[in-house]
Amino acid sequence: MSHAFSTLRGRIAISVVALAILTAVVGLAVFSAFSSTQSSSTNKFTAGTVALTTNGTGSVLFNMPNMKPGESASECVQVTYTGTLNAKVQMYGTQSGELGQYLTSSIVRGTFPGEAPANNACTGFTADASGSELFSGKLNELPSSSSPLEDPGSWSTNSVHVYKITVTLPENAPEAAEGQSAQAAFTWQSTNS
Repeated sequence: MSHAFSTLRGRIAISVVALAILTAVVGLAVFSAFSSTQSSSTNKFTAGTVALTTNGTGSVLFNMPNMKPGESASECVQVTYTGTLNAKVQMYGTQSGELGQYLTSSIVRGTFPGEAPANNACTGFTADASGSELFSGKLNELPSSSSPLEDPGSWSTNSVHVYKITVTLPENAPEAAEGQSAQAAFTWQSTNS
């Protein structure tokens, strides 16, 4: 009589049992791994800002009816940069009307010794030491939004500059200027650099 394990059936039974035990052990190994994770705290993202304020926002700078040859006026606008990103500041004008070709104008950058005077007055204005005249020409030649005046340097939070704008009807204005009128608006804009 032969032993149960020496028969073919016995060998097959042992192989099946061994395969079942091996499959169970491998399955346990797959599902019983150790693990560890780490996370950062909540991250925050905020966009910077670019912002300008003036001491005469939205107000009319010049109202000069009945100008006569030789008459001139100056108004000052204090511009403060309140954005958080460093920026470039530009200025441009829009002008209409026939008198603009006869009016001379200039834009000079400078400072006030303290607070800006009321009503855009220029009392105490001091021009910057160099490069202070940003524009000099006819009112109808003001730089446009497509090619604005580039203020020198980079502006950072709380930078302050004053712009003195002067408009004159020259002594030698021609007869053709008589009865003509002009309108102009001045705009400052900032873009982060």
